[in-house]
Amino acid sequence: MFFNQKLLNLTMNKKTLSSILVLFAILAIVSTFFIPKSIVEDYGALIYAIPFILVLLLIGFAIIISGKKKENPLISQRQQALNAIKQSEKDFLQHKIDKGTFDKLSQENNSKLIEIEAKIDVEKNKGAPKSEIKKNSSISSDKRNILKGLLDQKQIKVTQLKKAEGSFYHRKIDEEGFRKISSEIKQEIITIDSQIKGIQDSEAIENLKEQLKQSGIELTKQKKVI
Repeated sequence: MFFNQKLLNLTMNKKTLSSILVLFAILAIVSTFFIPKSIVEDYGALIYAIPFILVLLLIGFAIIISGKKKENPLISQRQQALNAIKQSEKDFLQHKIDKGTFDKLSQENNSKLIEIEAKIDVEKNKGAPKSEIKKNSSISSDKRNILKGLLDQKQIKVTQLKKAEGSFYHRKIDEEGFRKISSEIKQEIITIDSQIKGIQDSEAIENLKEQLKQSGIELTKQKKVI
């Protein structure tokens, strides 16, 4: 929550700073009309170029500021998890924590890291696979966004499960931890799948009703013709 607020404040500051720079640029242009003739006579017509050069610099600076990409909060979260893992290892080696505490911290932080990295991967790939989305292209627009969100969530969980397997094989989590994580993820996938199926079944029923309705209309028309 604190990080999101900080990011919002930074975005607001960039917008404010950009607005101030543009305002200064406008003032610089307007100021050319108020340059005393004596100064122009002393330094020549080139004096008018100074405000325009300043304007170009200010506009360029404003573009650079407004064009900077926002930092992804997931990157910061991943770094925090990595730092926590390193710190627990350091504390264990320095005998500041016992084996049981170290195993618990390592398990918790690696579990967080797996989830964060899964979200980052899915975000990079822009959500669920296009093939999955195309399968549901016939879904009505009011349900499509909900379905897209569920498919994205499922993709995160599927990726998370693969990363958990990788962490287990690389001995970052033990067998008990892997079983717990994989069990939780699989249960979440089942829940998401049931929600997806619910939307698909609901859409199928509505489509069937519409088809029956259209068939009824056509049948009525045929009777009238006869």
